[in-house]
Amino acid sequence: MIPQEVIRCKRDGGELGLEQVRDFIEGVVSGSWTRAQTGSMLMAMFQRGMNLEETRLLLDEMLHSGELLDMEGIPGHKADKHSTGGVGDKVSLVLAPLAAACGLRVPMLSGRGLGHTGGTLDKLESIPGFNVFLESKRIHRQVAEVGCVIAGQTRAIAPADRILYALRDETATVEHASLIAASILSKKLAEGIDSLLLDVKFGRGAFLQEFENAEHLARLMVDLGRAAGCRVAAWLTCMDQPLGRAIGNAVEVEECIAILKDDGPEEITDFICQLVAGMVELSGQADSLESALEQVRGKLADGSALEKFRQMVTAQGGDAAVLDKPSLLPRSRQVHEVLYEEASPAHVIDVDARAIAEIVLQTGAGRRNAEDAIDPAGGISGLACPGDLLEPGQVMARIHHDDKSRVADWEERLRNAVRLSDQKPVLENRIRMRIS
Repeated sequence: MIPQEVIRCKRDGGELGLEQVRDFIEGVVSGSWTRAQTGSMLMAMFQRGMNLEETRLLLDEMLHSGELLDMEGIPGHKADKHSTGGVGDKVSLVLAPLAAACGLRVPMLSGRGLGHTGGTLDKLESIPGFNVFLESKRIHRQVAEVGCVIAGQTRAIAPADRILYALRDETATVEHASLIAASILSKKLAEGIDSLLLDVKFGRGAFLQEFENAEHLARLMVDLGRAAGCRVAAWLTCMDQPLGRAIGNAVEVEECIAILKDDGPEEITDFICQLVAGMVELSGQADSLESALEQVRGKLADGSALEKFRQMVTAQGGDAAVLDKPSLLPRSRQVHEVLYEEASPAHVIDVDARAIAEIVLQTGAGRRNAEDAIDPAGGISGLACPGDLLEPGQVMARIHHDDKSRVADWEERLRNAVRLSDQKPVLENRIRMRIS
């Protein structure tokens, strides 16, 4: 088909059929569609919208634009989790080995951070030697032998998405539910999984700030995933406050090691355990979420998850000595402590996730553009969390950095991001809705 005809159909409000969607995706991958034509098509989709059938066709063509991981020869239930991204979202680093310790097989393909949200691959690469660039055969072998892998999307998997993702950023067509859903699911379904739990975030520190928009995306992805033959559930979780007390890369790995030793912050530990329990229940290996949660907590407490993480790090070339000696992780030249300076104790009632993320970004721990380099040692640790009671002189946060000139500004902004009260707050559960 002539690209202009396909573009014109969508531009004028028409419904795309299989032949048109297939021509578009094949043209994107082969290069027979120019960047201008591809960008125009994305804009037409963005402005005119896409119904469920059009989105299903787009997902299917993107999914089959490259190779699919073959997990058939591996015994056990293959499962994964996907998060739409948040501040301090280190969940995957603990979730994958914990789920594997519970008997699931987890072939997790993850991405890098961009903007105010961090990336799982960036965090793992702060472990000396850790290799996220694995070929399909090696991913298959590690899932069979270890039970879990966290790696980057190979060039052969969903190549259409890799091209479209970059162009969506350039053409300001990112924030569209159908395009987001097709992008996420084309990568996840290519893993050869039996079930998928979606952690769809909303709030100040999330990509989608409004609950209604997050719910719409969640329901769309559940419908699309089921239509593709995968068991899919979605949880809507609040990202107004950061997850955990560390935001960055190496500092988050250190916090993950503490969580795996069952010595991490209570709130994020409980959140991760609930997500893994959701995966176990979705797999059919537990009668209820409560029984699954009991199993998950047992695997965390007995060291099984820590051992799986050690095996995964070793298998991917990383220095597993960091589990026993976190000081081997990258370290900033400067660590600035922000102290609570009032005369009377105060309760932390709120921490602005987006404001904290902007500080972390400026320490070098994140990237504003895809080609930016990151500082694996930068970030924030020891951050006060809602529910904490701060005593005079207590540390509110530690800023890890290599730039003394900006410390005063960062400290002021951090203090403004943390709201205090003499009244103890009533804390809400992060999980606000489950779609199953």
